Amino acid sequence: MLSRLHRTAVGLFAVALIAACVSTRAQVTLAQPIEKALGTIANHVAAGDLNRDGRVDLAIALSTGKVVIVWNNGNGDYTVGTQYTVGTTPSCVAIGELTGDLYMDIAVANKGSNNVTVLKGSSSGTFSLHQTVAVPGLVYASNPAWLAIADMTNDGKNDIVTANNGDRSISVLVNTGTSFTATTSSTGLLLGRPRCLGVGDFNKDGKLDAAITTDLEASAKVFFGDNKGGFTSSVSKVTSQTTGGLAVGDLNNDSYLDLVVTNDANIGGVQVILGQSGGAFAEPVRYATFANTKHVILADLDWDGALDIVSAQAGTPDLSLFINNGNGTFRSCYQYSTNDFTKNGLASADMDNDGLADIVMIQSNNSTGICNNLTPKLESIALNPPTTAVGNAVLGTVNLNRPAPPEGSKITLTCTNPSVINVPTTFTVPAGQTTGTFVMAAQAAGTATVTGTFNRRFFSDTITVTPVDQPSVWPGDVNNDGKVDVTDITIVARMSGGLDSIQWTPAD
Repeated sequence: MLSRLHRTAVGLFAVALIAACVSTRAQVTLAQPIEKALGTIANHVAAGDLNRDGRVDLAIALSTGKVVIVWNNGNGDYTVGTQYTVGTTPSCVAIGELTGDLYMDIAVANKGSNNVTVLKGSSSGTFSLHQTVAVPGLVYASNPAWLAIADMTNDGKNDIVTANNGDRSISVLVNTGTSFTATTSSTGLLLGRPRCLGVGDFNKDGKLDAAITTDLEASAKVFFGDNKGGFTSSVSKVTSQTTGGLAVGDLNNDSYLDLVVTNDANIGGVQVILGQSGGAFAEPVRYATFANTKHVILADLDWDGALDIVSAQAGTPDLSLFINNGNGTFRSCYQYSTNDFTKNGLASADMDNDGLADIVMIQSNNSTGICNNLTPKLESIALNPPTTAVGNAVLGTVNLNRPAPPEGSKITLTCTNPSVINVPTTFTVPAGQTTGTFVMAAQAAGTATVTGTFNRRFFSDTITVTPVDQPSVWPGDVNNDGKVDVTDITIVARMSGGLDSIQWTPAD
């Protein structure tokens, strides 16, 4: 059922505490941000290809009641484009196909005017008002603060889910094909005001569910969908502090969706809650970082196919990165310094079309910043010569897809048969280089496979080592006397790559 989410565009009581944030860099390289001034405070950002040119653009909700488009020029630069009027206090924006014409549309949650604005996309990359959808409250004004685009009714049309601060509820705006109709929330009143919203099929029943965090509850809560725009039941997972930001994804590649939530109190940090069969969840595991952690996103930062965690916090301009070990556990965070401005929002998308997730930030200096991910990818390893004799030197070569960062790229090496060839445990591709070499010694006859690993991506090559003396019997007329000789050839030395002497016995 995740395919129903893929039609939209990008977009704990801890049982363990992992060590605090450190300044040591993981093998992830982010460029300093490309900044574009917005002229006013921005509240939220979404990423998607808005004009079908194959490049990811941005839609940004502004405090002035407008949404501005930032176009990706495809040359490493961006253009701040047209502003479109939406509602009062737009607090969240999402990109997805909503009107049935396959062009990306924009949905905006307007907290101050209790409605959602739907902007219809076009082939020219311009937008027009499709509908302003009222979001009714159960008791009080709804004040929709967050939204997501997903097919909540399983009819092939994307709907809109809102988390409402005013009356502490969740609403589904059902897509009829021509317009949107708000359903009455079946979640009831929540204890706290929603802080963030995520959508996914958590119990794998083919129906999309909604996950939320609130400002008063020390828990992450999942409401199970009924495929009719409503919800049947819920499950909560208690956390150690009140929660703020929320991200949804499969962190350990077991096909169950997991949750990452932030702790926005003084304790700070993020908590990982792994999903289990039937919509159950494991106990949260907290990873420490700075206090007042506000925002969190998931992205594969290092080419290994596993989602990593990026968070931002109030009071510091740095990003906190947690690199996935591939099984849903994470290395202690490291602090990535970008600039002097705190982050009001985060998004992730491949902004430069290199196949790797980049990071988009909303910044306190009324700008957006795009950090391109420059992390190299291991492309190959080769051993030369592939066959050699004992005592010879062997040259290993690894290739990266882009230059190594200033600190170099450390490659880990392993060997299946270390008695055959002496392999160093690590070596570093020098800064600015795409190729690195290392030297090994052939020690004994046999076959060995050498594997190079960088950021959990690996390649291997195999070498065969022959003994110095290698007798064999060749029939033939060795001395050109017209008689077939039986030749006992012994390789006496082959250090230079050629035969230095042979022994043979002529026929009588």
